[in-house]
Amino acid sequence: MKEESPKKSAGSSGGGNDASTARERSIRRPSNVRARSRNHSARIIHQPKEDTKGGRTKERILDAALRLFSKSGSNAVSIRAIASEAGISHAGLLRYFTNKNDLIIQAIRRRDMTTDSARSFFAHTGESSSETVIPWLLDSIRNNIENPGIVATFVKLSAEATDANHPAHDYFQKRYGTFTRRLAHGIAELTDSEADKALCLAQEFIAYMDGIQIQWLLDPKNTDMLADARDFLERIGIDVQEIVERYPKRGNSDDER
Repeated sequence: MKEESPKKSAGSSGGGNDASTARERSIRRPSNVRARSRNHSARIIHQPKEDTKGGRTKERILDAALRLFSKSGSNAVSIRAIASEAGISHAGLLRYFTNKNDLIIQAIRRRDMTTDSARSFFAHTGESSSETVIPWLLDSIRNNIENPGIVATFVKLSAEATDANHPAHDYFQKRYGTFTRRLAHGIAELTDSEADKALCLAQEFIAYMDGIQIQWLLDPKNTDMLADARDFLERIGIDVQEIVERYPKRGNSDDER
């Protein structure tokens, strides 16, 4: 008489029994839970001080990003390309930035804060006066002339940021709003213009200089951004030289003679 082979219990694997299967499940499950936990945990972002080794590394990454953005725009540049340009690993870069959007915003902020007058202008909490606005304009233009790559970066990023979904959209919107408002206040103070007229003049100046920047990038030898800016300001009644002489520490009068 044929002996019946024992039936496999439901849920058991071939040749295994319930007890061993349960043990395997209990061993496997915690590792899966740990993997899911790692995937969903927030990364710790390193926020170094400026004068430390970590601070210098972060600045090197931002400068590398700006160089690449000036050539190709931010949309075409990957995090890995920025890391390679900065001489750091992809994982090393991600110690300092939460993602590419965060890096783009911080790179633009670094671009904006390249001079003492720029830091003073954008950090100023109240309305801008001629003591801050005109010197900042002159310093900013001089700095741009010395750094065409930075100008190209700004032109590309500001154009990209007109898309409401671009990571820098809100930053540029706020930046232009702040610049326009403070420039308008400075123009009103220097020309005794009514607020509405001063606002229009500020908008005209910004549009004019944005256009001059593009012309300068295309033909730098035949475009003098500093002279064009001074000419516009003087045509609306602002004595640029008098302001430079009044605030020599900010206006850098040697370059304005």
